[in-house]
Amino acid sequence: NHSVGRPVIGDYNEANPQSSPTGTASLQSRRPNQAFGAITWFAPFGFSNYNALQVKFEHRLSGGLYFLNSFSWSKAIDNGGQSLDTSNGNAASPQDIRNMAAEKGTSNYDQTLINVTSVVYELPFGRGRKWGTSMPGAVNAVLGGWELTAINNALTGEPITLRAWNGSIPAAFQVVGNLADFRGGEAYRPNVTGPALAADGVRTVDNYFNKDNISLPTDPSHPFGNAGRNGLRGLPFNQLDLGIDKNFKLPIESMKLQFRSEFFNIFNHTNFGPPNTDRASGAFGTIRTTFPARQIQFGLKLMF
Repeated sequence: NHSVGRPVIGDYNEANPQSSPTGTASLQSRRPNQAFGAITWFAPFGFSNYNALQVKFEHRLSGGLYFLNSFSWSKAIDNGGQSLDTSNGNAASPQDIRNMAAEKGTSNYDQTLINVTSVVYELPFGRGRKWGTSMPGAVNAVLGGWELTAINNALTGEPITLRAWNGSIPAAFQVVGNLADFRGGEAYRPNVTGPALAADGVRTVDNYFNKDNISLPTDPSHPFGNAGRNGLRGLPFNQLDLGIDKNFKLPIESMKLQFRSEFFNIFNHTNFGPPNTDRASGAFGTIRTTFPARQIQFGLKLMF
């Protein structure tokens, strides 16, 4: 898939940076048109492309066993997101509306590898199945007609963008003026001088990035950092969900009762959220969120 002319949110009246490293000119005095403040602009500068290898294997075996595996190996690239697509340090607006070439990177939703495996197994006990076809009704109500469903999701980590001042930006560095993201607010990135991720042996939930190689801009005449957009990735996601259900026949032929139990993340595997990507934050490089732990729910449904 390829698209062009996608809207990118920016400030049409973006100010110029300071004229020198010690400049202190006001934001308004640096705007191209000083009669106006910020002018939110949906500029048709955006593009995106998506390429993928997608493979599906499906097989229904004898004895009530069904298997499905879906796999994709893909790459999504664009030069801007949208106002509701701002997770993991990503922003809707560019760092510099006049330099869209610097915004090219993986898309916010890009995930290189996705593998989903599903298995459905009708247990071979009970009336109409391999064993226990003639079992009494009371016994069949307890032991017969059960079905197991298992779904395993395995995904690579989501893209993350390093940010500089993801909040209040020093006045001398501003070119837009702390606007909201949906208005074209500043999305500064820091400078990177070496590998941004901490080495494998020391990378933890308390130290995800190599902080010595990541720094805030110090020259207000060059406020835009060289870190790429969506240049890093968070941790992968892996979760197994299990379902157990049974249908009960009722005296009224057109009615059926179904009992279902569902175990989300049945092994209670810890899937970590993204790290803090704001270099100006004291929590930079720490991970303090996780996806939900094991959840169990039961349901009873009457169908007629």
